This record gives sequence, C-alpha cells and structure tokens, in this order.
Amino acid sequence: MTLERLQRWPEAERDLRQALALQPNEPNVLNYLGYSFIDRGANMSEGRNMIEAALRQRPDDGYIVDSLGWAQYSAKQWDAAVATLERAVAIEPGDPTINEHLGDAYWRVGRLLEARFRWNAAKSLDAEPEQSARLDEKSSSGWPKMRTRTIGRAKGSLYVEYRAGPGVRSGQDQPLSAYRRASCGRIPSARDAVRIRRFRRRTDCGACRLLSCDG
Repeated sequence: MTLERLQRWPEAERDLRQALALQPNEPNVLNYLGYSFIDRGANMSEGRNMIEAALRQRPDDGYIVDSLGWAQYSAKQWDAAVATLERAVAIEPGDPTINEHLGDAYWRVGRLLEARFRWNAAKSLDAEPEQSARLDEKSSSGWPKMRTRTIGRAKGSLYVEYRAGPGVRSGQDQPLSAYRRASCGRIPSARDAVRIRRFRRRTDCGACRLLSCDG
C-alpha cells in the first residue's frame, strides 16, 4: 500500500496480487486492490468482483460499501451509487472521501444542493490539502463543471446562465438552470433552494436578484 501511495503502482499491484495468492479471501486486500482498479479505470470488472467478494464477508464495513458505490458511480449507475454511498456515509460519517463520493453521485443525479453540502462536509473533516482544493473547485463550479452562457442584459446588469455539465440529470427538487447577475460572484446556495415552477419568477438571494426556471 505504501508503494501505491508513492505512485509505484505496478509494484504495488504485484505485491497485492501476491498477498491474495497467499490469502485469496482476505477482505482488506480484496477491497484495496479492487478499489485501486476502479479508481484508475483499469480492470474494472475484476475490481468490482473483488469488492463484492470483500463485501460478502464484511457487509457492514463502510469503506468496502464505499468501494462498491464508487464502482457503481464509475459504471455510470448513478441511482445505485447514490443509495450505496448514502449507506456508506451512514456507517462512516466522518470520512472525507466517502462524503466526497456521495457528493459526486448527488451531482450526477441532479441533487446539486445536496452535492455541495456533502463536498463542504468532506472539507470540514480534516481533508488533505490536495483534496481540500479539489472540494473547493467542486463546490464552486460543480462536477462536471457548470457551463456558462451570457443570455442578455437588463438595466445595465449582465445575466449569465448556469447549466449543469454533461451527464448530469435535471433534479426533481431544484431548477436545472439558474440565472444571476455576473457582478454577483456567489453560486446559488441552499438558501436559494426554492422550487420554482414558473419561468422567471424572482427570489432574493441577498447578494443579487436570482432568476430561476425549471428548464
């Protein structure tokens, strides 16, 4: 595992496979190697099989549950990933990586405000500097990043359209698009989470006049 953290993955994989040859059903090794495959986008099927084998032995291990959720996420099984990662967070609420994974899954199914809540929670849980910087970027721009498009001017103010990035579903509890003045640097937050059924209905976010719509 130290080799893997030192970016010496081929050697780490060799050692982990040797460990499995000696103890084929060791859940920690199965989970670590399986998750590593998934996270690298290599040997995906083998990696998921390893994770599932580990989970059969330890069904209530939050880290192994998280690995399965991340495998589902990587396979674009967004709804399954949300359910699995919610369970992982319930078991291990203090782990920043598991919270980040759940935030990523929420974003993919269009639960954008819940995604930002999870990313912010992950950052508060002693995230490493590199992870903390990544979480800041996700909270600011989404994951995948939001797209922007200027849609016009009104009374001297520039309005910009924010749309979720590719592969993100329109949420059931919030608008897909949000319009705000470009002079306001704040992305809409949970305080703005008003379900708006009529196009161009206004809500006051306190920093600007936010315009929202359902599509």
